[in-house]
Amino acid sequence: CNRGGPTNQYISIPSPGTNGNISVSFWVKFNSILGGLTAVLEYGSSGSYPFRILEQPPDLLVISNGTLNIGTSAFVNDRWYNFTLVRDGLPANANGINYIYVDGKLLYSVSGTSTTRTDGLALNATVTGTSASINNEYGVFLFYNKPLTPSEVKQNYFALKKRYNIL
Repeated sequence: CNRGGPTNQYISIPSPGTNGNISVSFWVKFNSILGGLTAVLEYGSSGSYPFRILEQPPDLLVISNGTLNIGTSAFVNDRWYNFTLVRDGLPANANGINYIYVDGKLLYSVSGTSTTRTDGLALNATVTGTSASINNEYGVFLFYNKPLTPSEVKQNYFALKKRYNIL
């Protein structure tokens, strides 16, 4: 999804019907100063969000049964970043672990409740299809119905980084 104008443009994906073991990997380029409370990615529409990334200056909030605040100064405009969110869940309604990677590096892990969901997934919007207008560009998006291993996360990052002019 290339956000080329001031109108709301987003991608909404119907429920993938997961069993609590999922991985989401996508590339995003922030083209302007992060501003306002806007959704970059959301999987889940109410209650505990299995995966949610929000622009909420002065931070980029990554919510995955816990909240990771990343200062927006960690991101440079007009540069591509790879976010990978992994849910390594046990059988339904059991605890599991969520992992958050940026550019193939583990930033955060937290145990939490099961994230078996029937919700849709949205890029550049909430799953209800609303978001403030932002000027991000999105690249390759991958969804897995399994938890990626750390080596698989790195493999995906290194396989695609040259496409996004990251040396």
